[in-house]
Formats: sequence, structure tokens, C-alpha cells
Amino acid sequence: MFKIFITLFIFSVATFALTINFSEEKYHEAIDSSFTKEGNITFLDDSIEVAYKDDDAKLIYHDENLTIVEKDKKKEIDLESRPEVKMFFTLFRAIYFEDKALLEEFFKLTVFDGVTTLSPNAVVSNYIDKVRYKKSRESNNSKVKLDFLEINFALGDRVRIEEI
Repeated sequence: MFKIFITLFIFSVATFALTINFSEEKYHEAIDSSFTKEGNITFLDDSIEVAYKDDDAKLIYHDENLTIVEKDKKKEIDLESRPEVKMFFTLFRAIYFEDKALLEEFFKLTVFDGVTTLSPNAVVSNYIDKVRYKKSRESNNSKVKLDFLEINFALGDRVRIEEI
């Protein structure tokens, strides 16, 4: 009976997980340099997992914490001291799953020519200047694709993600 339960559990987790492939460009103001990586993001019911190509590390966002798993080491980061990282994961989930209520809790939304711009409220503006994104529906099916997500942080850093 236990084996059947474990098999069903593993199957159900895989069934309800959504994985997307992405390309990410990060600009770091402090060193005036950009870096590009590719990887995949997996959305589970209560967490987000990020794995980059050619990198052994995996990032797991769960319950306001970020865990970095690399080979047999784990490093826990409490995101209360890193609100911009916490907001990045919150934004990504809300945008990808079209959680307009959550977005409106922190941002004013405007849409022009298919591009949505998020202007932060007073609290979020301490670490995010502006967010822009565009989603489109693929012509051959009903799947919605994230064309791009750009986050401009208050300290000058930027992140641009495109689903590939």
C-alpha cells in the first residue's frame, strides 16, 4: 500500500508541476556589466525551483525563504532581509499565472500596445522602480507564453527574462 501511495504522490507532483525554459539577462549597476543565462523554472503548488544550464546550483523559493542547493550543500537565505528577491519571485508567479489581484496589491497596472507596465506603490518603490512585461498566446494552441519580463530595481540593477 505504501508503494502505491508513493507512486501516486510522485505522479501527482509531476502532473501539477509546470516547467518553462527561459533566458535571463541581468545587469549589475555596481560593476556596469551584464550576464546572460538559460535555464528552467518549475512552478509547484507551494514553491518555485530555478535551475540554470551549465550550473550545478538549484534555487528553491518556498515559504519566504530561498534555498540554494549545490551538490550536497544547502544554504538557506531568509528573504526578510532581501525584499527585492522576495518580490522577484512573487512577481514572476503573479505575472505567469495572471494573478491580477496580487499585482494590484503592490502596483498600478497600465497596458499599452500589449505591454503591461507596473508602477510600484510606496512600499515596493524602495527596491523596484518599474516592471514591464508582455504575454502572448501561441497560435497553434491555447498556451500563453511570457514574451518578456523586465524588472528595474531601485539601485540600478535590471533583470530581463524571456520564455524560450
